[in-house]
Amino acid sequence: FPVTIHMAPVIPGLDTETALRRAGGKLKVYERLLSHFKADFGDFSARFEEVCTHGDWESARRLAHTLKGLAGTVGSELIEGQATILEQSCKTGFRDEEVVQSLKVALHSQIEVIAGYLATSPVEGVVSSTSSVSGMQFVPRLKELLMSGDSDAFDWWATHAQAFSGVLGPVVFERIARNIDSFNFDAALNHLCNSVGEVPESVGARDQERGS
Repeated sequence: FPVTIHMAPVIPGLDTETALRRAGGKLKVYERLLSHFKADFGDFSARFEEVCTHGDWESARRLAHTLKGLAGTVGSELIEGQATILEQSCKTGFRDEEVVQSLKVALHSQIEVIAGYLATSPVEGVVSSTSSVSGMQFVPRLKELLMSGDSDAFDWWATHAQAFSGVLGPVVFERIARNIDSFNFDAALNHLCNSVGEVPESVGARDQERGS
């Protein structure tokens, strides 16, 4: 069952209360996102240095952008903010060495803290195919709610957050969660449809069809 916010784990450097809300109040969903964050960004520094060495600023920007998104999802405002600055500097092809070094230190420290937490609260590193298949059953209803701009999308997303995290993966899950949280149903719908290989429709499209 969903955990209440006062049950949020204490993890130094992370706003776990806010992060849990975005995960529908489900601790296992949040822990899976933490596990993905640790696995995906443990080698961020090496990957960033590699693309910068080749002058590939677009790849550097994408790395910073992805880090920014997932850092915000797990509740690291510090890393999210630093990654935002880094993303902007990459757009201009300028390497802000102070920001780069500060981010590397903060990221390394945060991942160590996350690893320590996960060591005492093991999570599934890989979502089974059975979980993914069962999670797909909730997608059509979410799509319908987003298309019609129905506020019930909030409850449906929160109730089935764990299933959605298995189907969508951490990056898409984070994008949809943020857009639903900010009432941007159109963007959430686009991400959802793209992730499952469907052509996205605009919010309210179904209502327009019924009225025509």
